[in-house]
Amino acid sequence: MEKGIKKIAIATGEKNAKVLYNDGEYIGVEPDKHIWFKISEWMPGTTEQEKKKEIVWIRQNNQRKTVINQLRRPANQVYGYKFSKKECGIVAYYIEASLGGKPDLKNKVGKYIFGHCPPKIVDSKWSVKEGGDDVRKTFQFSYGHIIYLYLGTEGLNGRKDLTVEIYRRIRTFGGTSDDPLMRRWTNVEVNNGEINVKFRILHNGKERLKI
Repeated sequence: MEKGIKKIAIATGEKNAKVLYNDGEYIGVEPDKHIWFKISEWMPGTTEQEKKKEIVWIRQNNQRKTVINQLRRPANQVYGYKFSKKECGIVAYYIEASLGGKPDLKNKVGKYIFGHCPPKIVDSKWSVKEGGDDVRKTFQFSYGHIIYLYLGTEGLNGRKDLTVEIYRRIRTFGGTSDDPLMRRWTNVEVNNGEINVKFRILHNGKERLKI
């Protein structure tokens, strides 16, 4: 008879993040609060003594090919994970518990979880080098310069279908209505809650792009 953990479930009685979606396999939760899990069922061959041992909680990527981290703790204690707003989006993690310390590739022990919050851009900067400081107020970009554009997001992590547009500001009383469109990119990806675009302004008005 097989030994080990058969299933996990959301731990009732804990101060859980609000569940916004649950189809039994995928669970979507609000950010900035823990979602707690417990062992809900053991394999029939597991002894009572084994059920009192320490177990290993494992968080993997969505494809279950990469272990992101592990946490060892007593089997009767709960395990929790909290999404930041930056992590929220379509990227899910797979959570499972293991008696032997290794992912169970044969049985579906765990649950997929993802964070959900309203999608928005919350931060931006223009830099002269990758990961550099925001220089919009101190540097005048012109033809030939390479620009690194960073956008910090919430609720968009993992998306690959966004559109980024850059306009040239006309300093008149027209506001943004008369700013001409310089460049548009489609199918832009959000990785780890960030959009990073690199391009060079050329004399012919065309930008060379690298994402």
